[in-house]
Amino acid sequence: MMRMNAYFNMIQDNTGETIRTIRTNSNLSQREVGEPFLGQSNIAKIEQGLTDPSYINFMKILYNLNVTLNEFMFLAGHHKQNRKDKVLNNLEQFNHLNDISLAEETIKLCDIWFADTGDLFFSDYATVLRCSLYVSQHEQIELDTTLFDQLTTIWNRILAMDEWYLNELYLISYVILLVPFDGVVDVAEEALRRLDVYDLHLAETIRQQIHGMLTIMLTMRGQYELAIEYADRYFTTSQHAMSGNVAIYTNMFRAISYLHLGQREKATKLARISISIVALLHQNEKETMLEVMKRAIISFPPEEIEQWFDDIYI
Repeated sequence: MMRMNAYFNMIQDNTGETIRTIRTNSNLSQREVGEPFLGQSNIAKIEQGLTDPSYINFMKILYNLNVTLNEFMFLAGHHKQNRKDKVLNNLEQFNHLNDISLAEETIKLCDIWFADTGDLFFSDYATVLRCSLYVSQHEQIELDTTLFDQLTTIWNRILAMDEWYLNELYLISYVILLVPFDGVVDVAEEALRRLDVYDLHLAETIRQQIHGMLTIMLTMRGQYELAIEYADRYFTTSQHAMSGNVAIYTNMFRAISYLHLGQREKATKLARISISIVALLHQNEKETMLEVMKRAIISFPPEEIEQWFDDIYI
């Protein structure tokens, strides 16, 4: 979350003008930007530079404009991305596009910045990225011993904390898929509850990540009804439909859960959607996805699995 002093430093210049530019480019009215906390006349005064929004109202305006703080500051000419912002933005981009070179570059930066500052933030996210790369490159969710131990250390430290803020909630959204501990679902539900106090783009991203990771993890554990429930929650709350790797894999594991529950027709329809999007947008991910799917279908003889794949491609 943006610090108050950063807000007051930024608000001095062309904030109102930038709000107006984003609003008009997005075909939004002043009323829509202010709902439900500010009236149209208040937004008009802000855009004209006659008054400044409070910190809380400013963050709500950004939410209604559907822009992140970094995006707004870039457009306002105040953008000087700090190290932590860069790590989180790169992680989200890797998660969306599976850009291996970006992940490797970010890991190197995290290692350098951790050595420079001693801030566990950089060490933690270097571990998260290494785990994500391992899963992508080995086409399996099980980690090697070193990575698992590092992730377990992060998990135990988070659970021992009295309070979780956005950083801890973001870490939880990645770790839940990879640490097979009892009580993971309870921890995830508590994280979702604590996210409700944040009316920010990042909170939405974390919420979707948790729903998606729970879908995959629960499918792999054979808890198919619950996996479908979290997948449905993902797509009910998502503003990005079927874009990005998390959405595609969430939908695919929802299909696998339906297959295990005997709803083959529905499973086939959902699987076709994911495969089609991967073929269109993420061609290099297609073979990886197929291999992951085959490993997740644990209750069927190999010939039945192959038959289902044939059905998907009809």
